[in-house]
Amino acid sequence: VRPMIIEMLGWLTSAVKYKLGLKCMHRLSRLLMSNEQDKREVLHTIQKVVVPCLEVLSEQEGLAGMQTKEMVVGVTSLLECKDHKKDVAKVLQRVIPLFLDWLIKTEKSQDLQEGAHIVHALACLTDDKDNCLQVASLEVSMKCIGAINNQSYALSDKYCDLWLNFLHLAGNLMVNGANEEIIKRFKEESVHVNVISRGRAVISAAGGGGTEWAILPIQAKTIARVCHFLAIMMTAQEQ
Repeated sequence: VRPMIIEMLGWLTSAVKYKLGLKCMHRLSRLLMSNEQDKREVLHTIQKVVVPCLEVLSEQEGLAGMQTKEMVVGVTSLLECKDHKKDVAKVLQRVIPLFLDWLIKTEKSQDLQEGAHIVHALACLTDDKDNCLQVASLEVSMKCIGAINNQSYALSDKYCDLWLNFLHLAGNLMVNGANEEIIKRFKEESVHVNVISRGRAVISAAGGGGTEWAILPIQAKTIARVCHFLAIMMTAQEQ
């Protein structure tokens, strides 16, 4: 009975009304941590039910469509379980070409903003080295560089999450991409200059670290991501 229930939850992850799909995805996430048998059933369901549903929906309404977006956000949330992240990343490999094709073809700022969840998904998926090797290329690197160096992204609250997602993806490309040309390109484009500028602006807006320091969650997230990226750049400079 239990495997049937897990499979049913998988089919329901495509439901949008009342956030039912996301609730089912969260239930699958909890079952991942339940026991080994449930974990195997959940991974099987993601691979055989959830991923095909996502592919069909993306064909019908595009990756930025409301129903597809809910599913992308849901499957990305499954990667938050650190103990099982590598296993989940492996069964989600099949959607990487789909996300990658969208990223390469999308140019307009508004379209990128509407698809920020896709950039976030790619960033989380490429935390895994095997997945990152599928994504790593100079073309994707230049996409990241263009977004990170875009002042309207870096300095706008509206595009903050999108900018951070590109920064996350860029860091993974340098660490997991196993490509010296990618690292060289990030150095040549002086990406770190704009990242430092963004970090300083956030710290200044939060009170500069003095007695009036009052940092918001998004500011803390930005500073943490900036510091992580700069650490990667410093390591790359030493190589």
